[in-house]
Amino acid sequence: MLRPKQMSRVSVTGSKEVMEEFINTIHELNAIHFVEYDGSWSGFQKGNPGVLAEEVSERLVTARAIESILGIEAENFEHRYEFKNGEIKEKLEELREKVNRLEDRRTEIVERMRRVEELLVEAEVFIEIGIDFDLLKGYKTVDVFVGRGSVEKIKEALSRVKVPIEIFAGENSIAIVAETDSPEVSDALERTEFERVEIPDRVGEVGRYFSDLENEGKELASELESIKIQMEEIKNEVKLFLLATEEKLSIDVQRTEAPLLFATTENTFTAEGWIPTVLLHELNEKLEESVGNHMAIEELERAEYDAEGFVEHGEAVGQSKVEGDTKMGRSEPPVVQDNPTSVQPFEVLVQTIGRPKYSELDPTLIIFLTFPAFFGFMIGDVGYGICYAIIGYLLMSRSDSIGIKSLGGVAIWAGTFTILFGVFYGEIFGMHILGEMVWGGHPQIEKGLSPKTAHFALLW
Repeated sequence: MLRPKQMSRVSVTGSKEVMEEFINTIHELNAIHFVEYDGSWSGFQKGNPGVLAEEVSERLVTARAIESILGIEAENFEHRYEFKNGEIKEKLEELREKVNRLEDRRTEIVERMRRVEELLVEAEVFIEIGIDFDLLKGYKTVDVFVGRGSVEKIKEALSRVKVPIEIFAGENSIAIVAETDSPEVSDALERTEFERVEIPDRVGEVGRYFSDLENEGKELASELESIKIQMEEIKNEVKLFLLATEEKLSIDVQRTEAPLLFATTENTFTAEGWIPTVLLHELNEKLEESVGNHMAIEELERAEYDAEGFVEHGEAVGQSKVEGDTKMGRSEPPVVQDNPTSVQPFEVLVQTIGRPKYSELDPTLIIFLTFPAFFGFMIGDVGYGICYAIIGYLLMSRSDSIGIKSLGGVAIWAGTFTILFGVFYGEIFGMHILGEMVWGGHPQIEKGLSPKTAHFALLW
């Protein structure tokens, strides 16, 4: 428990005809960490991905894109889903078309709503001036400038203009009518904070235009809400399918791309990797069942510890089939923590600092023996302890995330010790009722730590 699982480096050589069966067997065992071939062997080259690698990768990208649009968050998936023949290909394509159609329309609506908001702000300029659209355009001999800004400053700047002009002003809006091609007017407006507004291609009352924009905005908002509801319905309907599909396709991608790590010739392949030593026998049995005598496996080395506890690679325990360098690449043994089921939730606390190296002691057991006890000693309340334990149970039972489940396990242990010490303190939700009932007003430990009970704290 204070050391990670001992690892062995193995080499597997076989015919390319059985490479797919080998990859499937390895994935089922889910216990080997491949070493990537570094190209150092004469006559060997890296393998090529499976023929379906590109197709599988495209489907995985499609599944993740749909999840992103629907707002389905990636999580550790533990539910079982039975796929029908050809379901992934057909259903993904159907979902892609449906979701993309809704997403495209949603994007259009959002963009149009943004534009409607801008037009409403601009329409307020015309409402403030109080002139219908018919009177603001259609002239050949005059130009009409409509916009917003400091009316007083604009009027002051225009007062020095010598060409005839007419001004219609509101509080913060203004319309200027001047002769066509009057540079003096344009120059005067540029020297102010005048923000010109385009005159809409409309006729009639400005109020009607403003009302139409408001109605359009409401219709767009209603349609957008309808699309959100449809998206949510689709999300709830296909979430299980998409998460299962992503998991399956991710595994399929790993399988199809696994040959990229192998050393291959025209007819054979060699793969190397690290596996827990205790699983060597099981690996041999599974490969014998799946490929029979068409493959040879040997243990190249077994990672040991020296007298000071540091890792040292043992001597090769088998003979390589390749002359020269006996290893296809440099690789340190991966770390697989080895703790009982009850202790495993506390691995998440260790990993927040960093997973221990293969040569280091694993402090998970020590944390398991100390963290809940000290937590309970500090809190020491039956009521709060029950709350922590309930929260922990909910996290463990309702979450699919391994990390969240682990935190739930930690909370259960912390809650249990909080309850235990709460009994000794005689407290429940900060009240000393329990101390009166159980200990007759004299609990075994006092949080105030009077001289009578100080020895207990000193012991801790």
